[in-house]
Amino acid sequence: MLSNCLRQLHTKTYLHCPCSYQYNRTDQLQPQWRNSAVVHDTVIHRIIERLHSGEWDLDVEAVYAAGLVAVETTGDEAAVPIHWKGDRKKL
Repeated sequence: MLSNCLRQLHTKTYLHCPCSYQYNRTDQLQPQWRNSAVVHDTVIHRIIERLHSGEWDLDVEAVYAAGLVAVETTGDEAAVPIHWKGDRKKL
């Protein structure tokens, strides 16, 4: 199972803040909100993966918009609201 494997991010989280690691990984507490920068980074990384797999003719704006909706509405953290710093519709 991918969620149980050791990742560099988990190690960095533990070294930076052991309490945060315990809350997220051991106690599996859900955060009250998600950072919009993390959501943006997730979508960007998915686009970069597609580019590296040879999909050079992507409509990046359309793929970004679809990816943003997918990250907002699906996955383990879909029920956790996103803290937008500005107007979400401007993205």
